[in-house]
Amino acid sequence: MSSPEPLRHLRDRWGTAFQGFERWPLELEGLPRTPAEIEAALLGAPEGALEYLEACDAPGQKMRRIPLPTDRREFLAPPPGARRVLRAGNLSAWCPGARAWCQRWTALLDGELAGVTARFVDVRAELYLSTPRALVAFHADPSHNFCLQLTGARELHVHDNDDPRFIDADTRPGVYLHRAAFPVYRDDCGDREAVFDLLAGRAAYLPPLAGHWIRNGDELAVSYVISVRTAAEEHEKLVHGMNARLSALGFTITPFGRSRWKDRLKAGAERGLRRVARREPAPAFDRPDPA
Repeated sequence: MSSPEPLRHLRDRWGTAFQGFERWPLELEGLPRTPAEIEAALLGAPEGALEYLEACDAPGQKMRRIPLPTDRREFLAPPPGARRVLRAGNLSAWCPGARAWCQRWTALLDGELAGVTARFVDVRAELYLSTPRALVAFHADPSHNFCLQLTGARELHVHDNDDPRFIDADTRPGVYLHRAAFPVYRDDCGDREAVFDLLAGRAAYLPPLAGHWIRNGDELAVSYVISVRTAAEEHEKLVHGMNARLSALGFTITPFGRSRWKDRLKAGAERGLRRVARREPAPAFDRPDPA
């Protein structure tokens, strides 16, 4: 499979810098994209795959989780004036077309990024619906994210993933262990904020730990986030998980990245514990926090 021109530029930025795409580099065959296909996907989604949130008024606020509507068709026709965001993921779990699409996307990235990164361990497609003027709170993710706009328009505000005002030894573990809760937004940091207009057909690449927030336009917006996690992100998450366990027991911990051999031992131990307890609830520190 030959890779399109936009991905050649991504090779130089992978894992380090935001990039906007004027066009999405891979056909969407298999992903729900018409209103009828999206409605069918939402009606067939397991309840646990849907997260309905009240939008915030400013990037530094928190988003409150709200109950799912009785009729899921409300997601595509929300009440007038409602400012809400729906997250549906991972579509591959119940949508065969999305699963096949993620496999094609993985193959394309594997071919284009050979030698740049380790093989991907997880690729997921998540569907987002945002009502007019809805605002998604500032946060960072522990994965490589590709945001693709299907309909509507959104304004994406992105910060560098190595900005010490947001990412440091204290906030970095929180990004991996508490979804959408870290880092904390600062009003005085807009000087280094990149702004990208996500119009229909456009896409953006967000490297891991890049703090960002999103403002929706004047109509219902439908978008995808393709979340890509490599062995490096999986390794770091395991280290942070073990550090959290050790800290809870009163041990003084060495932060991630200070000692490679300690990180390897911690990751191996955490992986083993999770395999033993994979049928049990995750420990509290490893459960996603409500956004």
